[in-house]
Amino acid sequence: LTFKAEIVDAYEIGLKTDLFQNKLTFNLALFLSDDKGYQANQSILVDTATGPIARQYLTNAGDVRTKGVEVDFRARPIDGLSISGGATYNDAKYRSYVGGQCPYLWGTVANRGICDLSGRQLTGVSKFVYNVAAQYEFPIGNALGFDTNFYFGGDYNHRGAYYGALNTDPYSRVPGYG
Repeated sequence: LTFKAEIVDAYEIGLKTDLFQNKLTFNLALFLSDDKGYQANQSILVDTATGPIARQYLTNAGDVRTKGVEVDFRARPIDGLSISGGATYNDAKYRSYVGGQCPYLWGTVANRGICDLSGRQLTGVSKFVYNVAAQYEFPIGNALGFDTNFYFGGDYNHRGAYYGALNTDPYSRVPGYG
C-alpha cells in the first residue's frame, strides 16, 4: 500500500509571564493546525484460509484541523510550597474524510463499509485534558552530615473521552479518566 505526504500548516500565538518576582508563572497559547493528508494506522479484518486476522497499515485519513487553547501555571506563594497545573482544550476533527472505514454498525452492503467521517472527532485526541500538582518541602535538619529536607505532595491528571479506532466507532470510545 502507498500513501501521500502529510502536510501541516500550524499556527500558535501565546503569552508567557513571570509575575511577583517569579512567584507566579502563567502561560497561555492559542493554536490552530491544518493537516492535509493526515497519516494514521488503519486496522481491517482480512479473510484468510485459517480465518479472519487483523491487519494494520499506514494510510492517509483525509484532512484534519486541530484548534484550541492551552494554559499552564506555577505558583510559589510561600517558601517551600509549589503549586502547578495546566489545561488544554483541543477541538480536533476530520475536516474531510470521505473514504473512511465505517464504524462497525454503520457498514451496509450499499455503502460497502465506506463512510464519510468528516466532522467527527479525531482519533486518540481528548477534547479536554488537565492536571494539577502541589508539593511542600521543608528542612528537617542534618542527617549523616547532609542537610535534609522532607517533602510531600500530590498530583492529579485527567483526560477526557476519546476514540481508540480510526473510524471513530462508538465501541472504541474510551471514557474519560483521571
